[in-house]
Amino acid sequence: MKYILFLCLLAGFSWTVSAQNGEDDEVILKAMKDEMQRSVEELALPGMPKPSFIAYTLWRYQQFEIVGTLGAITNSFVLPQIASGSVQVQLGTHEHNNDITYVNPATVVGMPAEADYDVIRRSFWQGTDKMYKMSLQELAIKEGLLKKNPLSPEEMSLKDVNPVPAVNKLCRNVPFHVDQRALEDMVCRVSSVFKGYKELINSMVSVSGFSREIYKQTTDGVTTKVPMNYVALSIQAQTIMDDGVTMGDRMVITVGSPDELPSEEELKQKAITFADNLMALRKAKRVEDEYNGPVMFEDDACSSLFMGNLLHKSGLLAFRKPLIGQGQNKSILNDRMNKQILDERISIKNCTSLKEYNGISLLGAYEIDAEGVVPPSELTLVENGILKAFLNGSIPCLNAPNSTGSSRYVINPVNFSFTTAPATIHVQVQDGEEREKMKKTLIKMAKKEGYDYAYIVRRIAGMASSVYQVDVKTGAETLMRYAQVMPVGLDKLKEIVEISSEEMVFNYVWNNQVLSSMICPRSVLLEDVKITKAAVKPEKAPILPSPLKRE
Repeated sequence: MKYILFLCLLAGFSWTVSAQNGEDDEVILKAMKDEMQRSVEELALPGMPKPSFIAYTLWRYQQFEIVGTLGAITNSFVLPQIASGSVQVQLGTHEHNNDITYVNPATVVGMPAEADYDVIRRSFWQGTDKMYKMSLQELAIKEGLLKKNPLSPEEMSLKDVNPVPAVNKLCRNVPFHVDQRALEDMVCRVSSVFKGYKELINSMVSVSGFSREIYKQTTDGVTTKVPMNYVALSIQAQTIMDDGVTMGDRMVITVGSPDELPSEEELKQKAITFADNLMALRKAKRVEDEYNGPVMFEDDACSSLFMGNLLHKSGLLAFRKPLIGQGQNKSILNDRMNKQILDERISIKNCTSLKEYNGISLLGAYEIDAEGVVPPSELTLVENGILKAFLNGSIPCLNAPNSTGSSRYVINPVNFSFTTAPATIHVQVQDGEEREKMKKTLIKMAKKEGYDYAYIVRRIAGMASSVYQVDVKTGAETLMRYAQVMPVGLDKLKEIVEISSEEMVFNYVWNNQVLSSMICPRSVLLEDVKITKAAVKPEKAPILPSPLKRE
């Protein structure tokens, strides 16, 4: 028997996560409900207010990571199930509570890995006591701040938080299977690709992820259980250029489970393409002159235009101005509601129920948000270039007084938090053009401005950006290195020369925090974009060459 167990360990570890059984759900939710009810009825210091809102969250998760380089595994682990929890406590009313920063402060508490009723209650009791005392201090601070610096009449009209309608929704988790040995073998073989590239250093292939189930109960009557699965495969490497500059690049494939990863052959081809591109940059022509003319953005660079200009605190995401500690957070679009902000051919929708598009699974899909709000399946943010709505959570803002169900759990499995974030952003285009026609227009515009060349930008990644110089006579494209694409502001997207009818779909982690997706046009042609030579800093070369270069 010991020998069989030893062989199983040698064969690697495998686990599958599916929906936890009903008995676990019952124990966890009952422990949360019972301790919350006790706190509501009995928690109060003499002469002090009782809690007006309590939220308990418990999450159980398993995670893994496998790292390899040049065909060898350098790190590999699969952790057993771990659990943690958090407590939110608010004093006052929905109109006026103790929250100073408007980010739903909470404290993290330890939890048992198993569904142990008594330990769960004890952990929430400790966290509730801590948060209640902290909330009393915060309420006194907030009252002093408001007395010293009264809010504007517009801000005074806003509630501090909107109540969330009662809901009971237990979502089913999708099976999440991790075969450690199979993944190790795959990482070994994919990372072996780099043995054929002696000029590349620090190459690495890694795959990591987690499966998490999150339980939540609040005194507003919210009872939810939601799954969250995430896997990222990363390929990265560096090279030392002939002038001593170290250039590195990285590509990431984000999916919902290990079973959704591309096949090993596809991953090998992606690694080869990645390595070839980095090698091509070694030999690429240097950018020497400053350029300020028409530029066509394609693929990842095109999505970066929309993401960088719209999906942040100064864009289509609503955030309340804090009373202390975090600055103004004033959106540049606050005074642009029902006004034009984009080219009139563009409409933007936030889609939450769209699970697949053109055969690609979308990570931005979800059924209920982190606060227990069921989001609309589709929300129009921009219509024919006109701003129509912002994304928001339960904390009302001047231009977003109600929740759009956009409070999203962050992907860090260890710590609890949620933030306002997009789901699947669909940038829709009317009267789009074909790419070849757009390239002809690009060349025509550059000629008219007296340039011998134009630029196509396919990826913005610092020194590893994919920037191509286009000969206006032949249309030939030449990869350039050290190209710095200067920031393109929202004003440029208001008057687009031409925009593609072809779409691209991809999954990503918004702000390195939230699983999201984007569907957007493949190409955008803009006027007056500045491209210059990037400032580079050579480093001292290694004393000895890489051992891979030995005879």
